[in-house]
Amino acid sequence: AGQNDFGWNFTYGFDLFPRKPWVIRGVMDLGRLGDTSRVHVRTDVGVVWKNAEFFVGYDLERISTVNLQGMTAGVQFRF
Repeated sequence: AGQNDFGWNFTYGFDLFPRKPWVIRGVMDLGRLGDTSRVHVRTDVGVVWKNAEFFVGYDLERISTVNLQGMTAGVQFRF
């Protein structure tokens, strides 16, 4: 037999383009599932070059009392 629980989630995000080729990006999630809360915050700063964006940032995920956090880096491609 399974058990059901209900919750909610709110997400807000933004992309800023202050000056070519820079991008500043952020996202925030707040939510709850049953008695467990969730907070997620991520910020990135990137440089766009042709169809690619090179970025670095920071990511924080908090589920109840457990923090998962660290630096991020990567490349995104757009076609």
